[in-house]
Order: sequence, then C-alpha cells, then structure tokens
Amino acid sequence: MNANLFKKTLLKAGLTKEEFSKLTRTPIPTINGWLTKRTNKTSNWVKSYLDIYIENNNNKVVIENLKKDIIKNVKN
Repeated sequence: MNANLFKKTLLKAGLTKEEFSKLTRTPIPTINGWLTKRTNKTSNWVKSYLDIYIENNNNKVVIENLKKDIIKNVKN
C-alpha cells in the first residue's frame, strides 16, 4: 500500500495516525517513515488490517440497525 492510499484508507476508517499507532502498537516514527517519499509504502500487513477494521465497523452499524428493528417489531 503506498502512502497516498494509506492516508485515504485511514480517513475511510475514521482513524488518525495516532489512533492507528495505538491500535496496532506501531510507533509513530515507523508510520511517518511509511509516508516519506523515500519509503512511500507501508508494511504488507497494513492493508489487510485496515480492510478488516473498516469491514468490522460497517458490520457494527448493520448489527445496531438490526437490533433497533427487532426491538421496534417486538414492541408492536
């Protein structure tokens, strides 16, 4: 994953570099290194981690909506 795609995917995930650092226990200097023109790419695991993180968050929204619908239908 190149640096530009990493930044865009972080935004899509709703994460800052600092939050990503805490979640993954990746030092900020390492993340900053990925964003330099010299390196311009992340470690191999980053894309799959972010893809799963985003999918998980999307699933949480769907589950919460289903719960609300079930509760609403039970009350009626």
